[in-house]
Amino acid sequence: MVFIRTSELRMITCDLKEIIKSSINEVRFPSDIKLYSSLESCVLQCDVMKIRGIITNILQNAVQAIGLKGEINISLEEDTDYAIIKITDSGPGIPDENIEQIFEPMFTTKDEGTGLGLASCKQFLEMHNGSIAVNNNPTAFTIKLPKIRSESI
Repeated sequence: MVFIRTSELRMITCDLKEIIKSSINEVRFPSDIKLYSSLESCVLQCDVMKIRGIITNILQNAVQAIGLKGEINISLEEDTDYAIIKITDSGPGIPDENIEQIFEPMFTTKDEGTGLGLASCKQFLEMHNGSIAVNNNPTAFTIKLPKIRSESI
């Protein structure tokens, strides 16, 4: 059963660095949460609104996990085929028993959560032929998006 309403992707050529910067500006960071970024310019085709929403969602989750004081690191780099976004936070981590379920629709550990945020992130990334993975200690989300191949420019 799918609970996430999707719409067709509106793909445009854009710089992922600018989308990340825009996402950062949408999140309210408490004064004792430090944000560090290392962003390379990376041009690809994507649905800007969906990718911005994904990054914003993960950043907001990081802020909530950290609480009042900590660090968030976001990086953007690329390899031959993919743009790779990594978001790491200094929060307590995801309990081992939850790590396999966090991308499932309706799974949440929050009192006011819907359980759709990370599930929709995964679904939208798969629509882009991308992926999302998570590691613990520290909590790190890795997003991969396919780059534009030079012959298609």
